Amino acid sequence: MSGRIGNRPATGAGPMPSLYRWPAEGESRAEAFRIIKRIGEALGSQNIPPESMFRHVDKDRDTIISPNEFSAMMKQWEPNISAETLLIAFREFDRNSSGHIDLREFCAALERAGAPKLGIKLPMPTIEEVRRAELMQEVIDLQTGLQDLDELARLKRCALTGQEQPVTKRRWPDVSTLDIPALEAEQSRLTDELLAAEKPDSPACALMPPLPNLDQRAGPPSPPSYTASGVSAPACAAGGTAGYAAGAASIASAGESQAGQGSGYAAAPVPPAGQTKAGQGSGYAAAPVPPAGQTKAASLNAFGSTASKARQEKTPIPAGTSVEYLSTSQRKWLPAMVQGFDATAGTYKLDVKAAVALQDVRLPFCCNLLRLDPNCGVQVNEQWHGSSMGPANDAHRDNVREGTKEQVVKRLGLLTFGDNFRCARAGPPGYKDTVLFVDQSAFAAQGSAPSGGQNLLGRYDCVALRICADYDKDWKFIQGARPSFWVLHAAAVNIGENVRTSEIADFRKEGLNSLDEDKYLKAMLRIFDNVMMVCNTLEAEHLVLFPFGMGAFLRNLHLLDATYCDPLALQQLRCGIVAKMVEALSGSCPQLRIHICLGGDSEEARCNMDAFIRGFRAAGQGVKDRTEIWSGADAFQLSHDLASQSSKVLLLNGANRRLLGNHWFEGGARRAIDENLHRRSWIMSALAYMLNGYSSKRTFANRSPNELRDNVQWLGGKVYNY
Repeated sequence: MSGRIGNRPATGAGPMPSLYRWPAEGESRAEAFRIIKRIGEALGSQNIPPESMFRHVDKDRDTIISPNEFSAMMKQWEPNISAETLLIAFREFDRNSSGHIDLREFCAALERAGAPKLGIKLPMPTIEEVRRAELMQEVIDLQTGLQDLDELARLKRCALTGQEQPVTKRRWPDVSTLDIPALEAEQSRLTDELLAAEKPDSPACALMPPLPNLDQRAGPPSPPSYTASGVSAPACAAGGTAGYAAGAASIASAGESQAGQGSGYAAAPVPPAGQTKAGQGSGYAAAPVPPAGQTKAASLNAFGSTASKARQEKTPIPAGTSVEYLSTSQRKWLPAMVQGFDATAGTYKLDVKAAVALQDVRLPFCCNLLRLDPNCGVQVNEQWHGSSMGPANDAHRDNVREGTKEQVVKRLGLLTFGDNFRCARAGPPGYKDTVLFVDQSAFAAQGSAPSGGQNLLGRYDCVALRICADYDKDWKFIQGARPSFWVLHAAAVNIGENVRTSEIADFRKEGLNSLDEDKYLKAMLRIFDNVMMVCNTLEAEHLVLFPFGMGAFLRNLHLLDATYCDPLALQQLRCGIVAKMVEALSGSCPQLRIHICLGGDSEEARCNMDAFIRGFRAAGQGVKDRTEIWSGADAFQLSHDLASQSSKVLLLNGANRRLLGNHWFEGGARRAIDENLHRRSWIMSALAYMLNGYSSKRTFANRSPNELRDNVQWLGGKVYNY
């Protein structure tokens, strides 16, 4: 077996060519190091201190060597040096990718190239220097967070006044001039300011339009409604309250409401496969419009809930019942327990609040979500249903993470985790199998979609890696063979992770501070279509999916758009995402088997399961026949198991556009799929280290638009434009 990485074993690390002979650079790299070595040997033979040469090259006396100054020096030693050789030589000196060379880097590069020791000791960074660098980065991150909040507040003012508002420009101190005490003071001040700005009663949050009373509003712009088939479709033509009522009644029909939980309105029957839209020649009756005075909230609770009957008939909910109440301070429905009812005042006494109006209490929304069953329309596998999953505790997770970091350092030949990625002397197996897919459509050029700046990955781009799993669903080391499979990094559109989410700016309705659902769902469809294109290109036989883009990226959407304080509106959006996934899957290769991992007991997990059941019920028979839902399954474990049967397994990962794997090597994001997949595979983490161009000294704020493309090609991988 060849020792080069193109011919790799299924597991372990094959030796990689020396740093001096990366396959993508060939003779230019060897020539660069010959010149550097010549310089070092000349200095050593004449006993010239490197500081003297450094000062000679540093023409402008700014204590650093710029690219132009470096070019002039190299051309003195080799007049005919090529641009490629010059670039390689500069990168060898500039190990921290800062764009310039300091004295420490200058001397270290000459020694690495084989020159004799030059008689000086390069000082290691002191504790104070390291602390100051960390504080500088933290202050910069806090400044960015406050700028994002300022922009969010400006957009809200625009929506409230209907006029363009001026951009707030803050004056920040130059962090490079501050010492440690000043940086600590600035960090503390910015942290307090950021926390205060994120409080619900802060001026920034107060700019958000007040949350409307769900029992009195007559019908805002309708979100996509459930049709009789259970597929999210454009809002009913009736619009307003009538459209909302038809959608809610359709939900009850699609869910085959349990006995005794009907809404009192006629339920529309579910049409056969392929029949998707009610009222378009289908012969299926739409739910009738409720009587005059029947408000949206009653229709909302007609989602099979007895709360609507209790509200209409003024029948109090019994004491001891778990309910939800509308919190005006937190702008969302919160859990509570009924302790009694005051018939005179018409208020409930809850365990968390003494008096809550009748219309502000309801039974939990999730009590009527569809549950997974063998008759949901697709094959259901309950092999892991109810079984344990995840590490035993946080200490277990931390031990796995630290072990993976140690493997990355050892297998890449680094000195410490955080060294510049170009210091790697070895690499993981299959690094030449890396494939980048770059979307060059008009979609990919709009707004913040392109790569560059803070983003390594374009919104519609994907990168496929060949990896293997080290830890199973319980985070226990996998003994025996660990077959390789594909992991596809693709980023869902982030419209609601937190109030600083920047991508939502590309998906607001013009002139309004509300989400343009149609535009957002079209973007998600484009991403799903690109995933199917990758599957076809790589000839994948098994595709492993999870609720992509339906977790953290929607979790705080209600803070940015009050429409989604209404759980039905958010559920309709989830169903819209699944409908787009199904639409994309219908264009996939007929040989592709689809595996969907669902599970969990949280309300979010149950909402996602409901959306998938409704979406796949309405899918074409060709998609249904190829789909299997795995209840309680771990996507990584399932991919590992399938890889023992086929070498063409592809797992879709919800990637971070700024950093593949995000900060998997730190203690945060303990539940995030992206970080936890990386913690369970050293190969995946090592490849992310290389593709991210990682160095602990980088801020990753000014990436080149072609940085990921360059790193893939530098590793010898492939790039496809489509």
